[in-house]
Amino acid sequence: MRTISIVFLASVTLLFASCNKKDDSIKLFPIQAGEKWGYVDNKGQYAINAQFKDAYNFSEGLALVQSTDGKYGYIGEDGKYVINPIYKNATGFSEGLACVVMENGKLQFIDKDNKILFTADQQIFAEDSKKDERGLR
Repeated sequence: MRTISIVFLASVTLLFASCNKKDDSIKLFPIQAGEKWGYVDNKGQYAINAQFKDAYNFSEGLALVQSTDGKYGYIGEDGKYVINPIYKNATGFSEGLACVVMENGKLQFIDKDNKILFTADQQIFAEDSKKDERGLR
């Protein structure tokens, strides 16, 4: 029993230590100027001028942005498009993948090179939309 308590205590200590770890990897932050969005550094200086309809946090070196024509794409920390804004909707990158919605409504998962890894079955999402708030049909 004492061994389990020590292991539990060590686990909790490591958990709290990792939560307090300072993360300096975030270098740019989205900021709104008028009706457009850009990015500032941690000193509040503009790094990417306000030019986007919407802007999201950087994740895995890329930030999801919405262009002024309403399409979504991804920029690098230099503000240049890495993946051109061609998507109807999109998510940020997580574990090397992002979910994008094509103009025809198809859901696809892409990598950072904009390579389509697979297409989700649209029917699955349509079926889920028929469920009520308890997950029942």
